[in-house]
Amino acid sequence: MLFRSHEVNVFENLQKHYFMMTQAAFQNNVRRGAMEQLGRWGMAERVTEIPKSDTEKARLVLTREFGNDVWHKVDDPYIVDVMSFPTQEPLPEFLTVPSRAFSRLTLMNPGYWFKQLVRDPLVANFVSRTGMVTPFGATRSFFKIITGNSPEYDILRAHGVTGLVDALNDSVRFSQAADKPGFVRSLWDKMKHIHEAADAATRVEVFKQALKQAKKEGHTGDVAEDIAVSKAREIINFSNQGANKTVQYFARTVPFFSAGLNSLDVIARAALGTNLSPAEAKEARRIFRNRALVMTAVSTAYAYQMAMNSQAYRDASDHDWTNAWLIQPPESWGWAPNRMIKVPSPFEIGFMFKFLPELAVRNLLGLTGTEKAKEIAWDTAKQTLPIQPLLNPIPTALRGLAETAANYNFFGKYGIESPSMQTKLVQYRGAEKASVFANWLAQHSPERLQMSPVKWDHFLTSY
Repeated sequence: MLFRSHEVNVFENLQKHYFMMTQAAFQNNVRRGAMEQLGRWGMAERVTEIPKSDTEKARLVLTREFGNDVWHKVDDPYIVDVMSFPTQEPLPEFLTVPSRAFSRLTLMNPGYWFKQLVRDPLVANFVSRTGMVTPFGATRSFFKIITGNSPEYDILRAHGVTGLVDALNDSVRFSQAADKPGFVRSLWDKMKHIHEAADAATRVEVFKQALKQAKKEGHTGDVAEDIAVSKAREIINFSNQGANKTVQYFARTVPFFSAGLNSLDVIARAALGTNLSPAEAKEARRIFRNRALVMTAVSTAYAYQMAMNSQAYRDASDHDWTNAWLIQPPESWGWAPNRMIKVPSPFEIGFMFKFLPELAVRNLLGLTGTEKAKEIAWDTAKQTLPIQPLLNPIPTALRGLAETAANYNFFGKYGIESPSMQTKLVQYRGAEKASVFANWLAQHSPERLQMSPVKWDHFLTSY
């Protein structure tokens, strides 16, 4: 078979469910035993009614006995914290499904795979503490993975570092997963495996570099492999969810919020040398500092060189130069004069050490005015860093509806219907720019749902 397919993990899901049930039972037994012992010392007592005060509720510990909830009041806040195991509160699917669907459709995109093979190696060089990782090496590993010729990928997958895990949460999904896939599902599974390969390619390169490094340090066999697996996992660990309920909510309702937050966490740990021995922490800080200085210097020199010598760069849109390095193609290629090669920039690392130095150079040379520079910096920060929930806490599922009702695009900061449009009858507002389907809906919708074509267009495209 030329291309491998994504495998639906039926037995892995069964194992996960057994593990979660066993874990919950053990946790409950620990809490029950602790409450019984503390009760004997007068440090905990059962309560028959849940208090209304939030302060009093914060002192309660829940256990289960014979299928019933039993609450215990504990005065020591440290004991309450220890007994409160992190859990995810259930959320209705209409809040979480749009975020998952948007993320999946974005990731199942050849353009995104290409950008990932460029961005991830650059980030890995800052956080992995191994030899240099290049997009060329990641691309080589990518093709080996999709053709089933990467033993390193199989090792990482066996350790749970790579590979998508399908969450089979009910009997219907289990039975569907066990059935022989049809044409559509087979095609989708192949697409998912290609995405897995793009996601794992950089980890495979880090694993290979770390394995060489571990062997040079005198480690052999499973020990060397475990060290390399650990460093491959360090790049970014998507399983980190946190105990904060607000962060959990945003992670499940805002696309890529969790990925952005975990990425910032990894970068901060690498920059500060967190959770490492003194010698390793010093080395991690040295590597991060030196590579940050190199990337800043290269970005500054690049911006100055392009601004002084390339009219196409000077004329480039803000979206292009903020998100990519722009390279002038050779004249022999026959491209249009203003067309440039775009090399995607990493998100958080790129914002700090590529975008900000470049913006400073453009401002000093007069290409971007001070007020415009502030506006671009803020817009790029909103798109790059996981701060969108702080600016717009409305979940993805409700955002399109809220924007349409308010006649305002929260992201673009403009009215959906302009003042001049509002002088016309509803069914003709923006009709010349809207899609045929939006115009049809504006003409044939019931009176209670009647909206202008431009609002229908905005509502539909927002989802």
